[in-house]
Amino acid sequence: MPLTPITVIYGTGGLSLPDGTPATGTITLQPVQETPDAAYTIVAAPRVFTLSAGQIGTPNTIDTNGQPVQVLVYEQFTNPGVKNAPPYVVAVPTSGTLDLSTASRGTVGVVTPTDRKSVV
Repeated sequence: MPLTPITVIYGTGGLSLPDGTPATGTITLQPVQETPDAAYTIVAAPRVFTLSAGQIGTPNTIDTNGQPVQVLVYEQFTNPGVKNAPPYVVAVPTSGTLDLSTASRGTVGVVTPTDRKSVV
């Protein structure tokens, strides 16, 4: 089955902090699957993207097998004095672009690791 590349962006202007400073650091996408008890199970290795001046650096794609995938999003800023927000969960589209600035964000329950599958 062919893999489908999904482009990951953070809006057209990139990610800025509340004071307008462009963010630096990393954004990690950890593929997960929701379990019946509203927790999440890790199903594949994470992808880490570097933020430079608020933009996600290249390569900025992830591959899916055309199936719906959810990811935990960890934003780890290296800007001085910035506290990192808790992770949130988003659904990855089956094609096109994942725009983290407009993606519907869910809350995160417990994350339980399991054997890794090649999902993303």
